[in-house]
Amino acid sequence: MKRYIKKIMMLALICAGIGACEESGELGEEFIVKEPLNLYYMDTVSLQLSTVIFDSLPTSTTEELLVGYHEDGAFGKITASAFFQLDLASISTYPGSRAAYEGLSLRMYYDGYSYYDTTQTITLDVYQLAEAPAMHSDGYLYNTSSFQPQMDLADTSTTVGSLSFSPQPNQKAYVDIPLDGWLGEELFGLLQSKDDTIQTEAAFLEKYKGFLLSPGQQTSGPFVRFTTASTLRLTYKEDGEVVELLFPIDESLHFSQISSNREGGPLAGLQQQKEALAASETANTAYLQGGVGLGIRVDFPYLQKLNELQTNDVLSQAYLRLSIPRGTYSNSMPLPETLTVYVVDGLNRITGEYATSMVKVEDKEFGDDTYYSILITDFIKSQKALEGENENALLLTLPTTSLYSTVNHLEAGNQQHQHKSILDLYLLDYETNN
Repeated sequence: MKRYIKKIMMLALICAGIGACEESGELGEEFIVKEPLNLYYMDTVSLQLSTVIFDSLPTSTTEELLVGYHEDGAFGKITASAFFQLDLASISTYPGSRAAYEGLSLRMYYDGYSYYDTTQTITLDVYQLAEAPAMHSDGYLYNTSSFQPQMDLADTSTTVGSLSFSPQPNQKAYVDIPLDGWLGEELFGLLQSKDDTIQTEAAFLEKYKGFLLSPGQQTSGPFVRFTTASTLRLTYKEDGEVVELLFPIDESLHFSQISSNREGGPLAGLQQQKEALAASETANTAYLQGGVGLGIRVDFPYLQKLNELQTNDVLSQAYLRLSIPRGTYSNSMPLPETLTVYVVDGLNRITGEYATSMVKVEDKEFGDDTYYSILITDFIKSQKALEGENENALLLTLPTTSLYSTVNHLEAGNQQHQHKSILDLYLLDYETNN
């Protein structure tokens, strides 16, 4: 399909439209224009969308701890839990013989992020770990990593604290989760007696191997995120004054475990990174989500057909218009401001990041025309120039920091969807006489 937009009468305007005229460029060094140049638009080149899942994400690289549980019809039952160890180094004061124990709590500082409806109640349970978390050989812990909590005699994991509340991450600085008295009194006694357990970091971590902060409810709730500046807070009274001892989270050992049970949903068939799930098999929709690591793969299987156009046609610009269906985002589930684009091979292995620019257009009135416009001219040109078929594609994900520490999501329609994604091509049509 050709739709003429405008005619460009001056060579200077050609240069402005395509960026610059260089000594040797696509238009040639010398030519005489016989006819006015035409810039025309094409949007009928096929593209295919599919959903890809990363095998794992290194969540220990962030400074946040994500916690929550939510049941989503498309994305499944999503769970995020935080694992961490404590740092003994800041303890320099010890309770004296006349001191009296007051309480023990986890003071978790919000970082302002939340997802889904925060007016719903969330329950957070605290567990002690039965095994100390240990980094993988590459020095990271991942969204798929896990460590066993302590069990009771019935082989049931036992909490040492719990709190149900409606989170207010933009109104309050922190939430205090009270911990069991026996645990607080035990730690207080070790401090008061200056036991060997609290004399070295190694001895302390042998006794208190780590903690797990996990959602306790089995109904949908919001996700909230805490900073690693959060602390274990022990208070006692001595000589009429309340004293507070703080055990900060170890900056070198913490991570978020983030998973989703997709059974029974459209993404149930998504198992490993090397296999993409075509949008044609998931209601003509492709899915992207942080935390669990979903990305949208975009293939352009028939780009070679562009070579069959008139020989005088020159590709000026190419944009991927990623269309977002109405009703898939809201105030509590906002769309990402931007996306990261990678080039991948047929097994979804990243071969490089694709530097580009993009614009998010949100139809806030009707929701019928919301999309991302992503400049991909260089990729299309390079693919068009290749001889024969190849499996190169683009992979869209959240930016790294959001990919590792949020559950932000996005849905996009393929070319058979009511809200269809398209490839916008702008081509120059001209005649020359050398």
